[in-house]
Amino acid sequence: MKFMRKLEKRYFFVSIICIGLIFVFLVIGCTNSGPTGPEADITAPTVSDGTITTSNVAKTSLTLSWTKATDNFSLQSNLQYKVYYSTSDNIDTVVNIEANGTASGDWTIDIATKNVTGITDGTTYYFNVIVKDEADNKAVYSMASSTTIALEIRNILAGSSDYDNSFGSGIVYNSKLYFQGIDNTLFSSRIYEYDGTPIKNVSVDVGSDYNNGFGSGIVYNSKLYFQGNDGGSNKIYEYDISLIKNVSVAVDSDYDSKFSSSVEYNSKLYFRGSNGTDDLIYEYDGISIKNVSAVGSDYDNDFRFGIVYNSKLYFWGHNGTKYLIYEYDGSSIKNVSAVGSDYDNDFGSVVVYGVNLYFRGINDVVKNVMYEYDGTSISNVNVGSSDYDNNFVSGIVYNNRLYFQGINDVAKNIMYGFW
Repeated sequence: MKFMRKLEKRYFFVSIICIGLIFVFLVIGCTNSGPTGPEADITAPTVSDGTITTSNVAKTSLTLSWTKATDNFSLQSNLQYKVYYSTSDNIDTVVNIEANGTASGDWTIDIATKNVTGITDGTTYYFNVIVKDEADNKAVYSMASSTTIALEIRNILAGSSDYDNSFGSGIVYNSKLYFQGIDNTLFSSRIYEYDGTPIKNVSVDVGSDYNNGFGSGIVYNSKLYFQGNDGGSNKIYEYDISLIKNVSVAVDSDYDSKFSSSVEYNSKLYFRGSNGTDDLIYEYDGISIKNVSAVGSDYDNDFRFGIVYNSKLYFWGHNGTKYLIYEYDGSSIKNVSAVGSDYDNDFGSVVVYGVNLYFRGINDVVKNVMYEYDGTSISNVNVGSSDYDNNFVSGIVYNNRLYFQGINDVAKNIMYGFW
């Protein structure tokens, strides 16, 4: 006969063989010690050094570093980490961390550093790290704290050359900030450079006939172009880090003075200049200046608010009577104002949103309203708009929505959103 007994997870198979009056017991035993993989692991990882170090502390971010943990079953390279933070010192245990902390990202395998972003400036934060093994046993590091840098207005004048006051027409070029300031000797407008160290006057000993001023700066062909003054009139100047050069003399056309409303289009620079009588459209290709005004339609003069849309250059021009919308495709100018709706004139505060062009125009009852241009026709988009009454300025796209300043039905300037 055969039978089986279970004793403390040990299984014995006993065979009893009866031979006459002699009993022979054959016992074959096998043991089962239970699971031996991660599923049997009930011990949390070991954090031999719980110190969390902070570095690269900025206004809205910082970096955390720690020593990697070890485990009795899982390989160190298989341990996972998750960083948490809180504005209170309430994240000292696993339970408290998961209840009170905000996770910075998800579980990440085999890391010892984490860049925490999206936090608030000038705020004290508490940080901690949870580490877990392959069986989800968790251990915690020692809570650390750090205060982000506060946003504040700083006077950066100290130690700065001859700079006295003013700040205008700022533009970034070659990783430095250039702007128009006023010196403390002649009290004249000069070009100043700022790179995080004391402000430097780059107007002195820089060549050419440059005398003063700095406006309408634009970076083109790796050089900085701006409107400066030679002591008599405004001209186009070029700056290449070491030298200021008057490029107004390199002309092919009737160009006389001025440089404003500049925009790059088709690898050329277009701007409003003067022939001595009228403000017109000029083109600069890095070598010579060309008058491109007399190239079609009823266009008469001026060039402002240039913007590239659908591979064409749109701008605010004048037909001799009023300001209208003009289009330039590199070869000819076209009046696109008479293409629909109640639009009458003007073209300002231009912004591309989605696949359309939005701008401030004046309708046939002399009111500033918001218009949309899709490359074919103009549409008045004010219909059905809350308490919005008129105007469209300071348009900007943020989070795939268009925001602007408009005037409501009680004549108050307020912020509107369009989507």
